[in-house]
Amino acid sequence: MRFVLSTRARVLMAIFVLLYGALALEFVLRPGETAEIAAKAAVAIGGLGVIGLIFFIGARRQQADLRAFVERVFGDLTRI
Repeated sequence: MRFVLSTRARVLMAIFVLLYGALALEFVLRPGETAEIAAKAAVAIGGLGVIGLIFFIGARRQQADLRAFVERVFGDLTRI
């Protein structure tokens, strides 16, 4: 079984990433000391990593649940 993202899901993911990036960039570019700017950038990059990890884990879990459901419902049919 192969899983693909719909066009709508891809567009929504792209919009989400762009909005997160724009907001993080706005926080980083506010005037301040160099150390403060570096800390803000590190937090923004770390936040993006955490959000990406959450999406990845959620996608894996949904795929496993869907695969188990399909196997349970259609398990007795022969594959083509």
